[in-house]
Amino acid sequence: MKKFSVFTALFTLIFIFSSLTAYAGQWVNVDTNTTKVWVDTSRYETRRVWVQSGYWDTKKVWVDTSHWETRKVWVDTSHWETRKVWVDTSHWEYRKIWVNSGYWKTEGVWVKSGHWEYKYLIPISFISFAGGTHQNVYIKWGRKWVDTSHWEYRKVWVDTSHWEIRKVWVKSGYWKTEKVWVESGYWKTEKVWVQSGYWKTERVWVDTSHWETQRVWVQDGYWAPVNATVTVSKSPTYIYTKWHVDENKVPASMTITITVSNLTMDKKPASVSKIEAYHVINRYEGKGQETIYPVSSSMSGSSATFKFEYPHAGDKNSLVNFLITVSNGTQTAKIRVYAPVPVNGFQTTGMVVDRDVTPQFDRSVLDSETISF
Repeated sequence: MKKFSVFTALFTLIFIFSSLTAYAGQWVNVDTNTTKVWVDTSRYETRRVWVQSGYWDTKKVWVDTSHWETRKVWVDTSHWETRKVWVDTSHWEYRKIWVNSGYWKTEGVWVKSGHWEYKYLIPISFISFAGGTHQNVYIKWGRKWVDTSHWEYRKVWVDTSHWEIRKVWVKSGYWKTEKVWVESGYWKTEKVWVQSGYWKTERVWVDTSHWETQRVWVQDGYWAPVNATVTVSKSPTYIYTKWHVDENKVPASMTITITVSNLTMDKKPASVSKIEAYHVINRYEGKGQETIYPVSSSMSGSSATFKFEYPHAGDKNSLVNFLITVSNGTQTAKIRVYAPVPVNGFQTTGMVVDRDVTPQFDRSVLDSETISF
C-alpha cells in the first residue's frame, strides 16, 4: 500500500465503536412509567362508620385481694408437691349489727282513685205526641269524674321508735328531765361473710364508641393507558461538536424532529399541548454528564423540530429526551420518549499522519424510527 507524508492535522478521535444490536434493533424508546395516567374517581359516599369516642371518669372499683400462690401441698399418695393454688382471702367474721325493732301488721287503708269520662250530661224529658211515650234526650257533651276509691288490706311496717320522758345528765353537773327520741331496735352479734378486697377510686375510660351514618370521602381511582404512535427523525447521520465547521464556517449541528399521532388517553382522543427536548451527554474520560438544550425549536400541531449544537463529545449512551405534554380535557400526562445519539469530536495538532488511516466515527443505530405504545 502506497503511503506518503504531509504536514496536516492529526485527528485525535474521541469515539466509541457502536453496536447495531445495542438496542435490540430499536432506536426510539418510551418510558413506560409515563404511558399511564391516574383517573381519579374519588367521591362522597354515605356509609356506616365506627366513631371512636369516650371520656375519662373517676369511679369506685372493687379490688379483690384473692390471688394465686405457689405452695407445698400434701398429696394423697403420701408426698409433698409444689403447686399453684388459689388463695381466697374472703372469710367469716363476728360483727355487731343493728336490728331495727318493729313489726308488720295488716290493716285496711282507703285507696283514693278515679278517672274522667266523656258523656252527654243533661237529660231532657218529653212525651212523643205520636206514640205517647216518655223519653230522655241528652243534649250536652261534657266530662264527668268517675270515683273508684275503695278500701284495701295492706301489710304495713309499724316502727316502735317513740318519744319518752327521761332524766338525762347534763355535763355541767346536774340531772334534768326532757323528751328524747328512742330509736327502736337493738345490737346483736352475728357471724357474717366478709368478701376479701377493698374499694379504691381510680380513673377509668368510659367508651362511648358507636356506629354512625356519615357522608365520607372515598379515595379511589385507576391507572389508564396513554397510547400513541411516535416518529423520530434526525439529520445528519453523524453528529459532531460545533467546533467542526464547514467551508462556510457554519458550526456542526443536529436537527431532530418528533411527530405524535393516534393519541388516546383512557381510550379517549387526546391532543399534544407541548413538546420539550434536551440531550444528556455522557462525556468521555470520566468528565460526567452535560445537559444540552436546543438552540432553536418550532412546533406545528403534534410535531416539533429542534436544533442542537454541542460544545463537547458524548458516547453512544447519550440520550435525546422528549417530554410530550398531552391531555384529553380531563386528565393530563407527560410522556417521555428518548433515543440514544452519540456526538463525535476531534482536535488537531501539527503532525505528519498516514493518509490511509480512515477516521472511525460513531452514529446512532437509526436515523428515523416509528414506534407505537
